[in-house]
Amino acid sequence: MRWWRDVAWARERAGDSDGAAWAYRQLASTGDTELLRRLGRTREQARDHDRAAWAYEQIADAGDPTALHDLARVRRAAGDRPGMRRAYLRAVDAGDTDALRPLTDAMGADAGPLLRYGLEPDGRVSPPWW
Repeated sequence: MRWWRDVAWARERAGDSDGAAWAYRQLASTGDTELLRRLGRTREQARDHDRAAWAYEQIADAGDPTALHDLARVRRAAGDRPGMRRAYLRAVDAGDTDALRPLTDAMGADAGPLLRYGLEPDGRVSPPWW
């Protein structure tokens, strides 16, 4: 695993973002998402929302749903409110009840059906059932 870290950093420093992305994905597939999280925060601080979002997506796809809060924050900062709602919805769908409040806040008046009827297994808001 240490090897993937070295490769990722070397590719990043060399300006090979595709090679770095490949190494980051390999590292994440081993369950080590620390470097990706660091990359996401660094890119977020540099206001590179796309690369930060990519890093947080990789972490979430590797099985860490807490990264979805980071993804939502990046989407909000980028002005992508639908993307922010999707990230919170994915977090709620993954069982993260802490994401329910920011999701309903983001949905505003549209949150009523979510709160009343819940979610379908595929993550969609359930239609009225009574």
